[in-house]
Amino acid sequence: MKHSLLPRIGASLLSLVLLLSLSGCLQTSHPPKASHLAVPEENRNFTFSSTPWTAAPDGAGFYLLGPEQLLHYYDPDTNRSTPLCDQANCSHSDETCPAFLAEGIQGFLPYEDMWYATSSEEKNHAVLWRINPNTHQRTKLCDLAPELSRDIYLFSNGTISHGYAYLILTRQLAWQGTRVEAPVLAQINLTDGTANLLFDGVPFTFLGAGEDRVLVAVETYDTPPLTQEEYLQTEPNGNYYAYLQTHRIEHGSGVSEIRSYNPENMTDYQLVCKGNPWSLGGDPLIRYGDYTLYAIDQVLYCYNLSTGESRKVVEDNTLLGYFIVDGQIVFTLGTPTHMYRTPLEGGPIDEMPQEDTESPLSFHIISESKDYFYGLYTTSYDVREGLISKEDYFAQRNTPILPSS
Repeated sequence: MKHSLLPRIGASLLSLVLLLSLSGCLQTSHPPKASHLAVPEENRNFTFSSTPWTAAPDGAGFYLLGPEQLLHYYDPDTNRSTPLCDQANCSHSDETCPAFLAEGIQGFLPYEDMWYATSSEEKNHAVLWRINPNTHQRTKLCDLAPELSRDIYLFSNGTISHGYAYLILTRQLAWQGTRVEAPVLAQINLTDGTANLLFDGVPFTFLGAGEDRVLVAVETYDTPPLTQEEYLQTEPNGNYYAYLQTHRIEHGSGVSEIRSYNPENMTDYQLVCKGNPWSLGGDPLIRYGDYTLYAIDQVLYCYNLSTGESRKVVEDNTLLGYFIVDGQIVFTLGTPTHMYRTPLEGGPIDEMPQEDTESPLSFHIISESKDYFYGLYTTSYDVREGLISKEDYFAQRNTPILPSS
């Protein structure tokens, strides 16, 4: 049976692919066994409630957010998770425990010997914390507060790369008895906490960040929208974000541009690609270090965030999904489906083996450590979190590791 491990490109498609049955034995190539890789620090996503596990700095195990906002370490070898607490006789139940991160914690990510956490405060602020794992000192690095108290900042996702946090937020504004939603991309300097709003109100898909560039997909229009200054000249009492929402509905072209911006000058950009987007996706598995994936017109590309170079990985109108794990691009083609992998930096494309079995069990990767994938095991009647070794996954052996409670 084929393990279905597609990015989250839509609930209906994911469900279809996860439960897809294959018949017959296929002749597949078997690449030489390679050593597995620790997850790069750059362009890693914060954990959130839907993806609570992330690779620990030792490369072997995972960090996960447990009850009471406590940080746990999971060891795949012992199949046990324990709070990251060295305090004798600790009850691990409140903020007196060293494993406590922050009140109202929503996201977590280790980066360069520090811990970073996101939380919502006063019901409408978006806060970024820096936590010293040795002293457990918590520093409020940045507090993004809306101009009006009735407005709200909500976390959607977030990434850390090259000394900056890129927080993907939704700003909800009260307007004429309803709420207007404005997407926001905030860049936070991890040294001093200064914030720069790269996008505010204009729909975007964040694809990754290098040292001096941010890659995004931006929808184009048959008639470009007015700038905020132009709009307020004609509608001084209007709401610019409500105008943008309406304009997008009425004038969206369905064509996207992949753009490379310098964060210090967001008025200019380099056009990387333009066309009909297919699953540009916000899935964290499309980024790996300084590489990121995107698909336009059924062509899968790999973009190098260090050099600004893009290469074609595969062109096929049966492309179903793609992601990066263990330094390899994995993608799915065909009907019935076949899974392939190729080195991230380029090289031969190998078809992954498939098991001939009627078992309905399938596995969807969410995150990885050096030797294991964490994700969801799915059957026709149940979904459970678990792990699989990279050796078993790439050999397509379905051998679940279900974490102990």
